[in-house]
Amino acid sequence: MLTGKQEKQRKEQLNQRIEQDKQRIELVKKRIKRDKQKIDLLLAVLGDNSLTQSHNSVISSFMRMLAYIDKTSTSGTLNDIKFLLKTYREMAERFYTQYELKLLEEIQAQGDVQKQSVEALNKVQALADLGLETLLVKTRDDAFAEQTRLIKIFPTQLQKALDKLKLEWQRLNSIAVASKTLAKKKKLIQAMEVVVEAARFSVGTTAVDRIAIVPGDAFALQFYSYLKNFAVLIVPIYSVQAPWEWSIFWHELAGDKVDRLEKDTAIEINELRDKLKLFHKQYQTMNVKERERLLETITRNNQYPSSKQSNPSERKNIFSQAYLHKVFSKSRLYLSDLGGFEHQFERTLDKLTKKDQDKFSSYEQIKEQGWCVDWIKELFEDAWSVLAIRKPFLKIFYDILSRHVATDGRHPPLDIRIHVAHELLKLMEPKTESDLEKIIGSPFEKWTEKESIATRIAAEQILNFISLLIAASHKFESTAKFKTPYTYVDIYKQEAQRLLTDVVGREIGEYIGKWSTELKVDFSANQSQKYAQQFIEAFSDEQTKDFIQGLTDPNKNEIKASYEELLDDKDYEQLLELSFYDIDFGAVVVYTISMGDTSFSYLGALPTDTIGTVTYTANGTGHTTNPSTWNVFFGDKIKL
Repeated sequence: MLTGKQEKQRKEQLNQRIEQDKQRIELVKKRIKRDKQKIDLLLAVLGDNSLTQSHNSVISSFMRMLAYIDKTSTSGTLNDIKFLLKTYREMAERFYTQYELKLLEEIQAQGDVQKQSVEALNKVQALADLGLETLLVKTRDDAFAEQTRLIKIFPTQLQKALDKLKLEWQRLNSIAVASKTLAKKKKLIQAMEVVVEAARFSVGTTAVDRIAIVPGDAFALQFYSYLKNFAVLIVPIYSVQAPWEWSIFWHELAGDKVDRLEKDTAIEINELRDKLKLFHKQYQTMNVKERERLLETITRNNQYPSSKQSNPSERKNIFSQAYLHKVFSKSRLYLSDLGGFEHQFERTLDKLTKKDQDKFSSYEQIKEQGWCVDWIKELFEDAWSVLAIRKPFLKIFYDILSRHVATDGRHPPLDIRIHVAHELLKLMEPKTESDLEKIIGSPFEKWTEKESIATRIAAEQILNFISLLIAASHKFESTAKFKTPYTYVDIYKQEAQRLLTDVVGREIGEYIGKWSTELKVDFSANQSQKYAQQFIEAFSDEQTKDFIQGLTDPNKNEIKASYEELLDDKDYEQLLELSFYDIDFGAVVVYTISMGDTSFSYLGALPTDTIGTVTYTANGTGHTTNPSTWNVFFGDKIKL
């Protein structure tokens, strides 16, 4: 529970943020008003009736859209979602006004170039300098052609900006409507938030402090480029009240970690390296017992057993303990497994060819199966759910994958994912049942030793990397010798967070066990509802709510509008290229064509709002990339 002083401080901080928000909105309104005045002036100066007509037509549509948004009821919507809608509304008006202004300024600039060229020509003709005269004529004609082109496409370009905003509103509106279905179910929301927090602490996701949970059509984690410190976790409507399926939360939050690492690989890896250097210094000063205790703690062992009756030693992560000791016990720190996902894939290939004497055969085999960097990312995300829930997770994982077979190129096939998850378990717990069929409770093809090599090495490499990430996230007690910036409160919170993740992981595992056992008999809807309610009740009491609240820093728990910096100094082309969201891992775009003997994918630039994964083939080999990378390489090519 918060003390009176803490409650007072929190209210003061809230009032301060409200006041700052009011001031920010006032500045935005002034900026928009000024830009609108500039637009009116430019239209008058340019004196082109077609521009004025197009402006009036599209702005009318835009204002009708804003009026529709303003009338949309947010009653019963979660507060975080209300703030998201409010921020979008502010951003939309600023975006559209800035876009039209920059486009008109470019039209005027081309007119200015023409005037300057004509004035210069009049002076140059007297000098009889044919070379300079030719250059000025070309400059004048080019400017005239560009201005003519911009005037011609002016209505189309305005409509593109309007459509971009429309598409984003449609995404937000569906989220807002869906959030209302949960708003009144306080206990359900709290139970889900507890699991999300446990997964966030476990994975070490620091990009956001606020995650709203909304029912939808598929598991996904959505972000908003105009809003800082906030994400929406989409949960399928059939999974909302099925705690055994909440085990996927770890996978989704790990997806955020993948995305952050990809965006700023060098920065992220350098920060991790600095933290691991500190870990190494601390480790070198410890005795054998202290090292053992530390490794057992950070690999989340012995906090809670996998079931209430079982031996705590079953929670040991033997592999991570041995790996981290090997890395940090040496006097010189050598981080060969630290790197982005391209590096992780390369390490996997390198170890595979060393493991098998027939290197060419091994490489050709995994290439034929489709192994790629995207597979490593997905398997990395899977690993966090395996790490948190252990053996029970494989049951629900197999059930989900067998119902949703991915064929998009980004996701590995079911057998690869299940086998890698099984190898992860065996690495962490060597006594794990070797017969996969007995664990998942369904017939499963047995692999030969040769077929298992790739999945085993991939599991080892992924667990190497995860072990380093876990070590880098550890906070040591503050000492003058190492100058760590952590307080006693930080250390307490860290241990409490670990405790929470172990309790939640164990409980989900327990309910997966109940669910899978009942499937073999008559699993009625009433029984399913009973299990779900038991779990929800266990994690929705006031004591749990206070415990979670105590683990979060109120100063970091605020959502901030960030569209000012997103839009700042952008011209009309840059504004149209902006993405309002990060990759939605569920969407897939496939373009494939053939020319002669070579088969490859190519369509020029994708729409700027394209999300998901572009799947293509080159010389018969499948590849994947994201839309932004695709556009970098193919955006300026001729569309075939």
